[in-house]
Amino acid sequence: TGCPNQCSGRGRCVNGTCDCITGWSGEDCNLGNCTDCSEDHGRCELGFCRCEPGWEGAACDQQGRGHCVDIDVCYCEPGWTGSSCVTPDCPAVNQCSRQGDCIGPNVCHCDPGWSGDSCNIANCSSKSDCSSQGTCVAPNTCECFPGFQGPDCSEE
Repeated sequence: TGCPNQCSGRGRCVNGTCDCITGWSGEDCNLGNCTDCSEDHGRCELGFCRCEPGWEGAACDQQGRGHCVDIDVCYCEPGWTGSSCVTPDCPAVNQCSRQGDCIGPNVCHCDPGWSGDSCNIANCSSKSDCSSQGTCVAPNTCECFPGFQGPDCSEE
C-alpha cells in the first residue's frame, strides 16, 4: 500500500508507513523538527522555528542590530543591513572598495595586495615601490611617470 502524500518527498514508504529522514516527522513527513529552536527567542510552530522580531537563523539564535516591526521588516542601526539587521554594512569606507570584506560596521578585511581603512591602497613590492618614479595602482602594478618605464618604473 502507498503512504500518505508520498511522505512529502522527505522519507521512504515502508509497509504503508513513512520512515522520515532526519529533521522531519509526522504521518507524511511534513513537520520539520525544531529541537534546536531557541526557547528564549523563538517558538516551534508546525515543526518550524518561528523567530521573535530581531532574531533570525534556523534556531532563532542570531540577534539583529535594529528594530524589527514584523518578520523581515526591520529598521537597522547604523552599520547594519539585511532583512533582520545581522549583516555588517560599510558605507563610510566605500563598501571596502570591492577589494575586501565588510566584517563589522565600517570595518574592512582587505583582500591580499590591498590595504587602508577602505582597502583602496594598492600594495607594491616593498623593494621597488615603483622606484619613486610612478604610482602603485594595483597590487604589484606600477603606473610610471612620463619618461620612466619598466615593471618598477626604474628604467628611463
